[in-house]
Amino acid sequence: MHCCDSVTDRLTCHCLQVKESQVADSVAIYGAESVKDVIRTCGAGGGCNSCHAKIRQIIEAHGVTDACAEEVPALY
Repeated sequence: MHCCDSVTDRLTCHCLQVKESQVADSVAIYGAESVKDVIRTCGAGGGCNSCHAKIRQIIEAHGVTDACAEEVPALY
């Protein structure tokens, strides 16, 4: 079970097959405060960058307000 029962288990990052609950855990458990932190903790966002907006929304839903502070270049 993940830390946040309000999130779904939809895929957030299709490139790396990371679910929304895993991103939420990265924020709530590991303290991820940016897309770069999420990439380091669970891998989501490390591919094409199309999920970065959704990752930022998840981060902001956990009360982190500077989720848009950095841009992360696509790996491919």
